[in-house]
Amino acid sequence: MAKMNFDSLFGSEFNKVENSVVENKSERYVDDNLYIPKLEDAKKGVYTALIRLLPNAVDYSRSIIKKISYYLKDVNGENGVYVDSPESVGLPCPISTLRSKLWKGDIASRIAVAKANAGKETKYWSLVYIMKDPQHPELEGKVKVFRFGKKLYDKYVAASSTNMEEGEGIAANHIMYGKNLSLVIKLKDDYVNYDDSTFGARKPVEVNGEPVDSTPRGYELIEKLYENAPDLSKYEYHEWDETTLNKVLANIKTFDAILKNGEGTEDIENVVTQKNEKPKDPIDAAFGEASQPFVKKPVVKPAAKPAAKPAVEPKPTQNADLFDEIEDLDL
Repeated sequence: MAKMNFDSLFGSEFNKVENSVVENKSERYVDDNLYIPKLEDAKKGVYTALIRLLPNAVDYSRSIIKKISYYLKDVNGENGVYVDSPESVGLPCPISTLRSKLWKGDIASRIAVAKANAGKETKYWSLVYIMKDPQHPELEGKVKVFRFGKKLYDKYVAASSTNMEEGEGIAANHIMYGKNLSLVIKLKDDYVNYDDSTFGARKPVEVNGEPVDSTPRGYELIEKLYENAPDLSKYEYHEWDETTLNKVLANIKTFDAILKNGEGTEDIENVVTQKNEKPKDPIDAAFGEASQPFVKKPVVKPAAKPAAKPAVEPKPTQNADLFDEIEDLDL
C-alpha cells in the first residue's frame, strides 16, 4: 500500500470523522475486498462478530467515507441505473431535485412513484479489522472494507462522543484509544437489525494479541496490520461520465408528464449548476471548536505530531458542463 502516515495515527488531527463519498458503482459485482456479513450465514438466526473500524493510514482525513446513491428507473419502472449522487461532494443532484418535486404537495400517487423509481440510500465505508467471526473464521485477522448504514454510523458517532475524560473526546476508530465493535445482526420485523451491536471500552488495537503503541515495535505491528489492507480511495466518488449522464437525463425526461400536472421540472438545470456547502463534520457538531485537539498523550513517548492542518475538503469534481443537456429538455 502507499506510504503510511504514522504521525497522523497518534496525533490529534486524525480523530475527526471526515464525510466523503464513494466511487460510482454502475454495475453490481463481487468485490473480495468487502466485508459483508450475511444474515443467511448466521448461527441460530444471529450473526455475531468482533471487529474494529480502522483509520485510513494513508490519508487519515478519509477514514470514514460517505456515499449517497440512487437507483433511478424511468416512469414505467424500467431502464434502471445505479449512480452515486453529486450531493456527496457538495454538488446539487438532478435526481434529488426530481424526488423533491415528486414529494411536493404530499400527493400519494406521486410519492409512490418516487419511492418505486428513484430509491435513495446513504452508506458509509471504512477499513475494518476482523478480530473474530465465528461464521467466517477464515476472515479473522484480515483487514477489509466495511460498508454500513446510518444505524451503525450513529453508534460510531455516539461511541466517539462518549469517550469523554477531562473534557476530551476520542474518535471510536482511533488506533490506540478507539473501541472494538461487537457486531450483532438479526432479523426484526422482517428487517435486518443492528440494535444490539455495541462499542466496547477504549483500548488499543491488538495484532496477534499484542497491543499497538507509538513505539518502534508498535509501528512494526501497525505495518503488519495494514500490509494487505485494501485501498479505501477506490471507493470514493467519481464524477459521472457522459454515458451515465445520458441515462439519468433520459429517465428524468420520462417523468415530465407527471410533473407537468404539478409544477414541472423547469428549474432542474439551474439547480445542478449550483454548489452546496460541505456538510458539517458530525464530530465537530458534537464537540464544536473544543473537539480539536482531543487526544490524550499515551503513556509511552508519542511520535512527533505534525503541524495542525485543516481537514481536507472533498474536491467537487463534477463537471457542471456535463449537465448542459438538461437545458434541451422540454420542461
